[in-house]
Amino acid sequence: GVSGKGDGPAGLSLQPRPRNFRELGAYRQGSSAEAIAATLYNGLKGSNIMRPYRHIKEDDRKRIAEYVVHLRTTPE
Repeated sequence: GVSGKGDGPAGLSLQPRPRNFRELGAYRQGSSAEAIAATLYNGLKGSNIMRPYRHIKEDDRKRIAEYVVHLRTTPE
């Protein structure tokens, strides 16, 4: 969803449901921008749900990760 809660219209049809990026407990490999960027690059180990996105340029991965962190710090 718009606020990063995983409750947007597209997420309703996904299984498993998207994460709520506003909850620190939703992050399996760390919640810092660096950890999120690394997860984008490496994917979630032992999972076929979050695959690696190595084709995304490093600067773009950093920007995506910073945006995800920003979602947590923005009032709802």
